[in-house]
Amino acid sequence: RFRAIVELQRKKLRDTSVRAPFAGYVKERQVSLGQYVRVNTPLLSLVKTDPIRLRLEVPERMAPWIKNGQTVEVSVEAFSDRKFTGKIWRIAPTVDQTKRTFVVEALIANPKAELKPGSYARARVPTDKSERIMVVPTRAVNYVLGSNKAYVVSGDTVEAREVKLGDRIEQDVEVLEGLQEGEIVATTGLARLDTGAKVRVERGERKAE
Repeated sequence: RFRAIVELQRKKLRDTSVRAPFAGYVKERQVSLGQYVRVNTPLLSLVKTDPIRLRLEVPERMAPWIKNGQTVEVSVEAFSDRKFTGKIWRIAPTVDQTKRTFVVEALIANPKAELKPGSYARARVPTDKSERIMVVPTRAVNYVLGSNKAYVVSGDTVEAREVKLGDRIEQDVEVLEGLQEGEIVATTGLARLDTGAKVRVERGERKAE
């Protein structure tokens, strides 16, 4: 009987030691030293940073070219001169009906904890997809009353066009609908432009008069 009591007390003592199920960092402590807690009371919030998980939203039209195991190249603002690489490990089976995108998750080695959970990142997934796309500088698109507009310049006259945009590529954005190859678009003074506006060329740029 005495031995059973000792073993029970030892078990209770062992139960006071809580071990994390993975190596990581304490994000938030939710109890204080000496505080009594009940079963299932949260004690700590833990984050795992190596590998760190990156969540991407990919346009649905890219689905045939996205595979598990593909390399992902990642850049973050804190390390603008560096590229981090990882591998795709999960692809969502469904498409967001509003955004027309699907979620892809990648794992990135992060042994020095340089990448922080919650940070914003830009990612590139190299594929064997090859096609011609139309792009314009992001500054050539103006968001007006719920729609994206570009301003096509013909001679000295402007025509406002509603455009459907695709992926953003560095300082450019893909145009899916609304423009034709070879058309000239204005990149400055967009707030003053509309169909019929007159422009003039100044130092290689078309500007509103």
